Amino acid sequence: MSEAARDLFRMHFEDAIRRRERGELMAAKVILGHLLETDPLAAEVHYQLGIVYELLGREKEAFFRHRKAISLDPLQAGAHFCLGRLAAADGHLLEAERSFQSVIELLPTFTEGHLCRGQALQGLGRVAEATAAYTAAIWHDPTCAQAYFLLGRLQDESGEVAAAISSYRAALAIAPEHAEAHGHLAELLVIYGDSAENYF
Repeated sequence: MSEAARDLFRMHFEDAIRRRERGELMAAKVILGHLLETDPLAAEVHYQLGIVYELLGREKEAFFRHRKAISLDPLQAGAHFCLGRLAAADGHLLEAERSFQSVIELLPTFTEGHLCRGQALQGLGRVAEATAAYTAAIWHDPTCAQAYFLLGRLQDESGEVAAAISSYRAALAIAPEHAEAHGHLAELLVIYGDSAENYF
């Protein structure tokens, strides 16, 4: 491909992304499809087309595109992440956990990757590993209220009442509007009282 052709390819690629961000999904799909006719080995185009298919609710095609992107470029972190989300939504937690682990290996500081891996691990009953994943998310981003909430919920389900209360309060200190943290904290305090942290 000549330099001029590469520039034109990039221009159309960026146009497809802009259209997708504006919600013009079918237009983005058509452009990305044409780009793959030009270069079927363009991993980034497969990845972006996978996102479009996700937004269109066409999960099987999204799965295919993200897997294709990874087969062409194993370092395509975005495709690993999207594949993990799709697998988790479909109930395939082991596959999801593996995908999120791949994301973390590529992007160790990506907080969302740690959170999603933690949720997959929690669903698999691997409590210690899930705790470590949520703790890693907090370590990388101490301002992530959702990480404290998810850790608190895991502690709550494990019977660690004092730790759960502490985590819920940490989440609310960062995000006072966090409705789920309010609900879970209130439930514990109703059952165990305001001094629950002193007794567990």
